[in-house]
Amino acid sequence: ILIDRIRGDVAAKTPILRQKQLELEGALDELDVANERLDYARREVSDIRADNGDLELKCRDMEQECSELRRENVDLATQVQSLLQRRSAGSGDLVTFDDVASLQGQNQKLLRDHHAMSDKINELETKIKENPDEIELKQLRSEVVGLREEREKQSKLVVGIVHQ
Repeated sequence: ILIDRIRGDVAAKTPILRQKQLELEGALDELDVANERLDYARREVSDIRADNGDLELKCRDMEQECSELRRENVDLATQVQSLLQRRSAGSGDLVTFDDVASLQGQNQKLLRDHHAMSDKINELETKIKENPDEIELKQLRSEVVGLREEREKQSKLVVGIVHQ
């Protein structure tokens, strides 16, 4: 009788246990799917961070280029204002050009060179302040002197072109 009762209890609980086992297997499958989605999301985050770093570098480069172009625009605006003031003053020494476009192109090149040299001088002066090594210091100072002389020549050329 006891064995029959145990068999009856086991038979009655077997469908419940099978149902629980099926639920457990389903939950484990869902857990595997969720883990795969989590791994995919982590890879995407890593890729996005790498792309973000690249974009930040590009952004800095573009901002620097934009800054250089703004300086060039300011220089050109100053020159145009100067030429217009001379012309409106009617001082008699009006500037005449055969080819304004070539003059302007040459002037822009000289201004870019002038700004590049100024930036290089500032960079070298910073290196001199940060690096006390005597041999390199002497080399950098001589390079700064050479660049300053070239900048002066460029400045004189720019002034000469502006005064034409």
